[in-house]
Amino acid sequence: MGGGLSTVDNPPFVRARNRASSILRMNMINDVVEKISGDDKPGLNILDFTCNWGGMAVDMALHGFSNVTAFDIKKENVERAKSLASYMKATNAVFEEQDVYRLPDRYSNGFDIVYNLGLLYHVTDPFRLAQITYQLTRKFAVFDTLAHKEPFSGYIQAYVSDDAIKRPGMGSQQIELHPTYRGLVDIIHFAGFTKLVEVVPIIGIGDNYPEREKDAYFNGLRRTIIAFM
Repeated sequence: MGGGLSTVDNPPFVRARNRASSILRMNMINDVVEKISGDDKPGLNILDFTCNWGGMAVDMALHGFSNVTAFDIKKENVERAKSLASYMKATNAVFEEQDVYRLPDRYSNGFDIVYNLGLLYHVTDPFRLAQITYQLTRKFAVFDTLAHKEPFSGYIQAYVSDDAIKRPGMGSQQIELHPTYRGLVDIIHFAGFTKLVEVVPIIGIGDNYPEREKDAYFNGLRRTIIAFM
């Protein structure tokens, strides 16, 4: 955030890579969503399922959307997101600790735009999560997830170590179901979305991106899909 202030306590090299990754995600997701929204932006609200450190939600709150409601299952993530929102004076962003599977009971009217970012591969019931995304979406949703390249529609079971699950960006369970790319597309259609558009990084971007060749967006292991009603 400038002046040596950061939401994470990592060595300088790791900070540089995290910064580059965050900027890339904002370019691929937030900038695209803003362009799709066009002149309707001031009247649209956003739901962010998993805010993590709050960067994506705060960025959208500061770019003219009506309001952003963001959740995370980890208390420490919500606290970091609130601190960032306060620092950036994003008064139209609200952060709470919440389980995504309980959201339909609380928000029956839904949201114009729903962010399902970095969550689909951290759960054991991806079908229900996709359905909840559709249920809470009025205009379109954004799915951003790891997606394996194996040529079949399905899921690969993954195990998370005790140390890894404590990290801010991880889920709450040690067993995860990671979708293949075909499985991701199929589950979004299964949920009810009719039109899917994939967002990919520009090959020439990121000359200052440390170890860009290892980034999951560039090597095709992470996918971003805009799903329309």
